[in-house]
Amino acid sequence: MPVQFYLRPNPLPGRESHHMAQVVSVESLDEDALIERMTGGEPPLPRAQIEPVMRRLREVVTGLLADGCRVNVAGLAHFFPVMNGKFRNADDEFDKKRHEIGVAAAVDVSLVGDVKSRAAVEKQKPAELLPAPTFYKETGVRVAEGKVIAGNIGTLHGRRLAFDPKMADEGVFFVSTADPKREVRSKVYAVVHPTEILFQVPDGLEKGNWLLEVRARVRGGRQLRSGRLSSPLEADA
Repeated sequence: MPVQFYLRPNPLPGRESHHMAQVVSVESLDEDALIERMTGGEPPLPRAQIEPVMRRLREVVTGLLADGCRVNVAGLAHFFPVMNGKFRNADDEFDKKRHEIGVAAAVDVSLVGDVKSRAAVEKQKPAELLPAPTFYKETGVRVAEGKVIAGNIGTLHGRRLAFDPKMADEGVFFVSTADPKREVRSKVYAVVHPTEILFQVPDGLEKGNWLLEVRARVRGGRQLRSGRLSSPLEADA
């Protein structure tokens, strides 16, 4: 699949007549989806082998960074510890109330070169500013792939997902495929970010297929816009 992009006016003063490329992300993958892609390589790798390696990698890198090391992970990125906060003078000491240890990263140049050599590009028309949910996952006492269960915690990833939870016409809606006039809005939200929404699956979802839809006034606009997950989800009433 080619890297898709469109052109938009340059927002910098004095350069309004120029245009710049905006790359369109076709999908957002979390660790679980990444592991799934790795199992399908050649030769295929069992998930049971990949998951513990991923956990150990994180543990080792975390420990090395905590020891002050700079770590190059698989030719992907360089991770290194940094320190934030202001020091009064050359004799000042580290104070957890005023200073903190952080982690920064820089993309490895070899990764950039590999992507350049493999990528093809395709120009698109300017994209509409619509919510774009791409990946959904549930957690709870009882979960099932491709299903929604009332009371579970749903995590939705994508782009332009942020909305105002106080607005009754904005939020996460489940729309029945059998009766599009039948819809149920989630009322409990823990996280509402442009790339992630964490919410409680609402009651009232009768058995059947439902389309997950996000409705929002994108970037403070006045027009209510909506975007749907590509595949319907099945409710277990």
